[in-house]
Amino acid sequence: MRDLRLPVLVALSLFLAACAQAGAPSTSLRASEETLGSFFGWDDDIDPAVAEAERAAQEERIEAAVVACMAAEGFDYEPQVWEVEAEESWSEEAWDEDEMVATEGFGVTTWWGDEMMEEMGEEVMTEGPTGEDEWIDPNQEIIDGMGEDEFQAWQDALYGTAEEQEAMVTVEVDPETGEETEFHEGYGPGCRGEAEEAEHGAEMETWEELDRLMADMEQQVADDPRMVEATEDWSACMAERGHDFADQEALWDEGIGALEDRMDALVGPGGDDDPFDGWSEDEIDAFFTESSEDEIEAFFSEFEETQPEVDTAAIEALQQDEIDLATDDLACRDVLDVVNQEVYAEYESSFIAEHRAELEAIRDAREG
Repeated sequence: MRDLRLPVLVALSLFLAACAQAGAPSTSLRASEETLGSFFGWDDDIDPAVAEAERAAQEERIEAAVVACMAAEGFDYEPQVWEVEAEESWSEEAWDEDEMVATEGFGVTTWWGDEMMEEMGEEVMTEGPTGEDEWIDPNQEIIDGMGEDEFQAWQDALYGTAEEQEAMVTVEVDPETGEETEFHEGYGPGCRGEAEEAEHGAEMETWEELDRLMADMEQQVADDPRMVEATEDWSACMAERGHDFADQEALWDEGIGALEDRMDALVGPGGDDDPFDGWSEDEIDAFFTESSEDEIEAFFSEFEETQPEVDTAAIEALQQDEIDLATDDLACRDVLDVVNQEVYAEYESSFIAEHRAELEAIRDAREG
């Protein structure tokens, strides 16, 4: 079962990291310097209504592709589209990093006990594609009319067979702990995976190509004497506050990693044990498809009753440690943020001039 808190946690962490890199706008940037943000339009204000319309259009294209694929496999399939209300647009003027860091830290442990996060999770679990409180699967009537073998074949066509799913999973083993981590490659098999890849695969390839082109530039920025000096000053400032990190990467790898490890020790990886541990994707899908609402609710209630007591005081102390670390980082990187932005802008301008044809091809592919 996917942890519903993880996407929000990741989004918050990336958002804070991005703001840390960008910092306050610098008045010393030359007007002639073209950045990747301006080149790709990342600096433009995004209209939430336009973004929502594009997301809905993507979902419609994916569902239409699934319908066509399932028909080719000899099955009926009713499309479904998740409707999410557009959020208010974000503006730099409304962003108060001091306030966010003072309450959320890096967003690594502070989600625990956050009423807003819990409400978001409940909405995801209870609301359907149209935003209704109780979701009715548009394919339920089709499924109800199937025998067991036909339903299995329908699921195999939609999501791929168990063997096809396993073939797209790689397992990495931590040499120190022996812990196994599964990584799902691509977009999955079956009609669903094919439709997702057709919609998003080309865009993902452009990101990978951009990462490849930027690798040398990223190293040049890190090695620039101005960045080296600013990073050393940041590290010295953090040391005065009791933290031993050579650079921002060490902060995230070691400092954030230690917070995550402590959180896992208190609440388990991801915040909860997995009620579907050991189940296959087909078994999970069948459970939700074939079980009544009361049966599903009873299943999760019984699972919750088996969960161990959580040391709330220890979690609150850990959250305060995170906020303290994030607050110290924010106080120490004021100069680093400005230097980082200025140096990046210079190197990005040269990078764009050197790779303009390739970057224009990536931009055209993304916009196309």
